[in-house]
Amino acid sequence: MPDLATKFASLPLCRSIRPLYAINERIKVYLKVLNMKLSSIFKFIFYLLPKTKQIKMQYTAMLQQYAHIPKGEAKEIVKNIIKQAQKNLSKDGYLPKNYGDYLLKNKSTDDWIKDLLTKKRADGVTDEDIRWLWNMDNLEREVLGEWDQYNIAVMYSKFIEEDGLSKEEALKKVKKARPVYGIGSPEEKTKDNPLPFELKNRVNNYIDKRAMIDPEQLKKEMNEAITCNDFIRREIKNGNI
Repeated sequence: MPDLATKFASLPLCRSIRPLYAINERIKVYLKVLNMKLSSIFKFIFYLLPKTKQIKMQYTAMLQQYAHIPKGEAKEIVKNIIKQAQKNLSKDGYLPKNYGDYLLKNKSTDDWIKDLLTKKRADGVTDEDIRWLWNMDNLEREVLGEWDQYNIAVMYSKFIEEDGLSKEEALKKVKKARPVYGIGSPEEKTKDNPLPFELKNRVNNYIDKRAMIDPEQLKKEMNEAITCNDFIRREIKNGNI
């Protein structure tokens, strides 16, 4: 005896629905493909834009999405960040394209490069980290540094103005809450010394992944460390980053 589903499927109405269902499924597939193609087109157009325009759009969108800052204000913040980055480049000079490849190619023959990379490798920097940062477009790399400083300044100001902390307490809390990058003193080899900026991408990916899997455990481990940099160095040493 056929079950109810079989009997229902044999009814005229149901037989007329099945082709419609198949058409709907095809439409869904077509729309998905179309969205993928449109996404690819938009990406293609985006990368045709001047680098400054790309950076403005990217960072403005981030401020709007994650900091909930109005578009006009976000655009002004990004404008100032780019302006400062351009000033830095005018002062310090522009590096050749794919400078990371140049550093790695000449690490054995150039004593300055050899010494530079040796210090960075002591903090866990890899060849891929070197390429990631130093093969980057000059303005893009400089903006990344200014963006990092902007986020530190915002956090620092919040701890003072909203949480009522002293400058010393605020700085201590910043170091506890997030990685701090920069050039540390060669004489001062502490666990919370600034991290090489080359590590930033790898560290961000690691923290994002841990935060998605088990945010409470991540928070616990970071709280147990002296600073966030101390935590990062430990994770690098343990082969987790």
